[in-house]
Amino acid sequence: MQDTGIIILAAGSSSRLGTAKQLLDYQHKPLVQHAVEQALSSDPACVIVVVGADAEAVAGTLVDHDLKICYNDDWSTGMASSIRKGMETLLNDHPLLTRCIFSVCDQPFLEAHHFMQLHENQLESQKGIIASAYADTLGVPVLFSNFYFPLLQQLQGDQGAKKS
Repeated sequence: MQDTGIIILAAGSSSRLGTAKQLLDYQHKPLVQHAVEQALSSDPACVIVVVGADAEAVAGTLVDHDLKICYNDDWSTGMASSIRKGMETLLNDHPLLTRCIFSVCDQPFLEAHHFMQLHENQLESQKGIIASAYADTLGVPVLFSNFYFPLLQQLQGDQGAKKS
């Protein structure tokens, strides 16, 4: 997966939950740390974590990991701003990548093989977008080929890339 970057979205305030879900304990570690470790285990070109609300606390759980943390000052405007910030960081640091996987930090059953399977499915199908399917819906993690990078950089609002 050395042609693929992984961006983990971890900037939200978890307002409905009332506490930062990025920091919820799962198997004796914060959920965000679990997501990062699974992403890193898939051997991507890079892992980027986008933080916003509770940025210092979230980033503090990741200090011993080989990744880049980017701060989204506009996190309160919605998921699209975190996608844009992640893409900006990815393309500044790794402009030749051909794929990007977006994930979130609150899927405790996500494992490295899920990232690798998205990559393999894209190589086999040659489709530009490969989404995960569960509970009769499509969602994250989702892989985008570089054809979609310009569109991802233009997203607005709170819906992320689902409706684009």
